[in-house]
Amino acid sequence: HCDPEYQGAVHAALLTGAKAAEDDGGEEPTASKAYKFRFLPEAIPKCFGDRHLQADFKKWGLDQDMVILRFLYDSPADTESERQFMVREFFKSAEAQRILPHACGGLSGIGPGTKVEMQQLTVKHTDMSIFHVLTEKRIVNAATGRIQGRFEEDWEGIPLYDTLREALVCEESELYETFSETIRQELLFKVFMHVVIGGASNQYEEIVTPYIEHTKKIFKCGTVSLTAALNRAAAI
Repeated sequence: HCDPEYQGAVHAALLTGAKAAEDDGGEEPTASKAYKFRFLPEAIPKCFGDRHLQADFKKWGLDQDMVILRFLYDSPADTESERQFMVREFFKSAEAQRILPHACGGLSGIGPGTKVEMQQLTVKHTDMSIFHVLTEKRIVNAATGRIQGRFEEDWEGIPLYDTLREALVCEESELYETFSETIRQELLFKVFMHVVIGGASNQYEEIVTPYIEHTKKIFKCGTVSLTAALNRAAAI
């Protein structure tokens, strides 16, 4: 997410992969473990060229506030400590310093002292059944798909227009428990949350269907594209 002023930014990046059950407890990798990064300008999932997706991204304020980039790194990061180290090294790398400021218009630069936080996501759920709970909790009308409205409120920079956003981000609300912490660590959930929250100029939907359809499209397209990219890299 490229807008540094908008607190509704959910994630700067989504890092996919199998999540370790426990922290490996290993030591911090030393600088002797070097990573090389290469920007892949053409490696963008095809679904992002879909005109319907682009139109809704514009409506939701994501066309200007979000950018999708893909980089290739040349050495495995098998442990939690190695992954943390690799992500920090990425933002320090010359390739990231070269690409990111130009990709994100509001980003003047990223210095070597930038703090980096990484969240490892799981991919155990691959269908939309995890969102059935929205009708069970009456956040979404099962017959019409209409999202239950509410009195508008600002929550840490995110406007809460309806009970769906309340359930997604408002930790003090009873509706927050609609999704378990395990589900909240799923890549599929993060994609859904990202499109629902949108960007700074989001024109929100009153019906949940576009959010569900585009979440499914992005998730399917992104994971297939990622698998293909990994297979090509393994063949080199």
